[in-house]
Amino acid sequence: MATIQILTQYYENYGFHEGTERWKPKGGFDFVVEVESDALMYVNNLEELLAQMVAEESTQLERFEYLEHSVSFSQPHKLSTERLEQLIVKQGR
Repeated sequence: MATIQILTQYYENYGFHEGTERWKPKGGFDFVVEVESDALMYVNNLEELLAQMVAEESTQLERFEYLEHSVSFSQPHKLSTERLEQLIVKQGR
């Protein structure tokens, strides 16, 4: 299995309750999908398919716009929270 992480731009419709559309970008939002690794070898338009999938998650109140994706064929290795905090504190000195 492969894991695809999809980065999108998230928008909120601030005009919905007034019966209008006023979309405001609110930052990034990630989606994840797992797929058989072999299936990825035969697709020519993966970016287009992922963009369609995230667009289908949109509603009248929120919208998602595809930005980019990454494919991982293994589980990520978790780094130490404590070590990162140490480095942050050291940098602040």
